[in-house]
Amino acid sequence: MRRWRHLDLGAHRCFLEAEIVRIDCARCQWVRTEELRWARPNSRHSRDFQDVVTRLAQRTDKTTITELLLVS
Repeated sequence: MRRWRHLDLGAHRCFLEAEIVRIDCARCQWVRTEELRWARPNSRHSRDFQDVVTRLAQRTDKTTITELLLVS
């Protein structure tokens, strides 16, 4: 089970959880994991969360971002 931080819902933190499927590729002999629409590979945050942080980083200071999104 994997977990990703998503945008908060009001005063409550929101996390997305999903079971990731592992796929054994017979052609290339690699074990691959399923890709999810809401998360980039090797990320612990949803795409939406990362996009909001990126947009805010272009417009405001780091202290404001950490207080608004409850991140460090």
